[in-house]
Amino acid sequence: MIQLESFTRFRKIDFIAALILAILWAFITAIINLPNTQLTFMVSLFITTMFISFTALLIRRVGAVILFYLIGSVITISFNNLIQGYYKILILVMAGIIFELLFVLCKKIYRYNIPFNLVLAAALSNASIPWIMLLFTEYSQELLTPTINLRL
Repeated sequence: MIQLESFTRFRKIDFIAALILAILWAFITAIINLPNTQLTFMVSLFITTMFISFTALLIRRVGAVILFYLIGSVITISFNNLIQGYYKILILVMAGIIFELLFVLCKKIYRYNIPFNLVLAAALSNASIPWIMLLFTEYSQELLTPTINLRL
């Protein structure tokens, strides 16, 4: 059973923790993406996976990763980390929703294996980012081949 305290409202400390983590994530991924290659994109996805896992474990509320992605995407709207432009907000919030749905579903199925649930939800939500990018960006033709290569 999923704990009832997971569905409570956010406290001020939760917002502050999400803000600090989002700023740290934005700084690290912006530095990593300076060369702007496919390899740096994959490294940024890995760093993002670590940050959303840590956020979910630190805040322990449903919606914490969505909050992290929302704050992070608003802060980095002009940076070149993962995605550029205003589509970043929509794409990252959708990835956060995917994470939260998978994590809650995995918690329901595998109650006592929280690390497995966390890794599975984080990996699948970040694997969905390139596919969500294909849906919403105007560069979908240029992104199709690297996305398929990233899948392999």
